[in-house]
Amino acid sequence: MEQNQTTQEEWKALLEAGQYLPLREKLNEDNPADVAEFLEELAPDKQLFLFRLLSRDMAAEAFSHLDNDTQEHIVHFITDQEVRQIIDDLFLDDTVDFLEEAPAELVEKVLRNTDRETRALINRFLRYPENSAGSLMTVEFVHLYENMTAGRAMQIIRRIGLDKETIY
Repeated sequence: MEQNQTTQEEWKALLEAGQYLPLREKLNEDNPADVAEFLEELAPDKQLFLFRLLSRDMAAEAFSHLDNDTQEHIVHFITDQEVRQIIDDLFLDDTVDFLEEAPAELVEKVLRNTDRETRALINRFLRYPENSAGSLMTVEFVHLYENMTAGRAMQIIRRIGLDKETIY
């Protein structure tokens, strides 16, 4: 039996037994893509319940791996504060990818729950044609200069690199 299938069967057993605390711990320790796959297989009401069990970081990570229908379902039913938390923790390009496919009312819900700077960036990226260089690029990167010492570069990466998608 495949490891992922065994893990998901364990999660399902915990869910069905009402063992929410152990389930939460196991989900938050696992791979976000596997958690997203598990969420997608559940009934819509269970998806929302389980999504709310996730830690803030895991929720954002798993959200970025969900299919569009599941993303839309979750955003439709969560509070504005929960939307704000997800968007704050998602990489900008993941937010844009979701919004490109989302219905207008969900786009509006997301945009009203972002700060002015993020909203401006999202709108800028949404204007690029799909699969163009502009729509594929990210603004979340660590920029280093060629004349920096290795020590200075590592300092900058440690300070701001964890919040960036790409480090070159």
